[in-house]
Amino acid sequence: MTETYTVETEDRIATITLNRPEVLNAVNDDIIFPLTEDLKAIGRDPGIGAVILTGAGRAFSAGGDVKAMKGNASEIPFEPRVDLLRRRH
Repeated sequence: MTETYTVETEDRIATITLNRPEVLNAVNDDIIFPLTEDLKAIGRDPGIGAVILTGAGRAFSAGGDVKAMKGNASEIPFEPRVDLLRRRH
């Protein structure tokens, strides 16, 4: 099995490459949960100053993997973002 994404660091830059080109790098549980943990770790690393998120193949990402979501709708956690609803002045 190939890795669903890779993380490489060079010169204070972390490059994360989604690696599911056969489905246009659609995001599924195999990516989102470990990627979230890796991003938290990168955020705590004072040696990294920037992150580049890219995709293998011809697309960055098609978004969520709809086939993987089928039947999982009740399992997806929903956390409302009140701060996004506030009007900015």
